[in-house]
Amino acid sequence: MKKDDRRIFGTVLGVILALLLAKTFLVDLAEVQGKSMLPGLGQGDIVLVFKAAYGLRNPAGGYFALWRMPKNRDVVIAFKPGTNKTVIKRAWIQEPVRRSQDTSIFLLGDNNFESVDSRDFGPVPMSNILGKVLGLPHIHAGRERK
Repeated sequence: MKKDDRRIFGTVLGVILALLLAKTFLVDLAEVQGKSMLPGLGQGDIVLVFKAAYGLRNPAGGYFALWRMPKNRDVVIAFKPGTNKTVIKRAWIQEPVRRSQDTSIFLLGDNNFESVDSRDFGPVPMSNILGKVLGLPHIHAGRERK
């Protein structure tokens, strides 16, 4: 292999590794399911998720390091308790919360009449919070809102 070929191969490999690390620990895309966040977010909308907003997540679950908690009204993506299904909801914080993976966050959808949220499944442990939803306004995945 020539020196230039090795340099190109090393650069491509470095870029792929950087993108993989960024997707694992920093940012990701998520698709909104359902009507629970209408009128702001609807079925099929694509949002950017900042995974490192609250800490450095362990891909196996929980956090390696937790540096802050969601603020009141942050839109977050989380694993619904007892499942591996993700939900996008708004955090409702009534009082200051201590910084711990054991702390539970109350999540509500903006569309109260169509939302299955913490009123149904209870508060969500901080270890289930995957990140903060950014990118409002959002991208629609090409389907009609219903």
